Amino acid sequence: MSALRLGIPVPQRVAIAGFNDLTGSDQMLPPLTTVRTPRAEIGTAAASMLLALMRGESPPSSSVDLGYQVIVRQSA
Repeated sequence: MSALRLGIPVPQRVAIAGFNDLTGSDQMLPPLTTVRTPRAEIGTAAASMLLALMRGESPPSSSVDLGYQVIVRQSA
């Protein structure tokens, strides 16, 4: 919205992207391109790893890739 008020064309002059596809991202002017992450799955994996450590066990992996999704809208 600040770019719009300043007369800066988005995405022609500046591209803008957000993270986590928050509520309202699709209602911005222009609609915000975002990266969507699986937040619930991240929390579940983190809790499982923490509980394993608290039991004195090694977590199955020190690195977990749960992926992401790019939500392309008009800001980039």
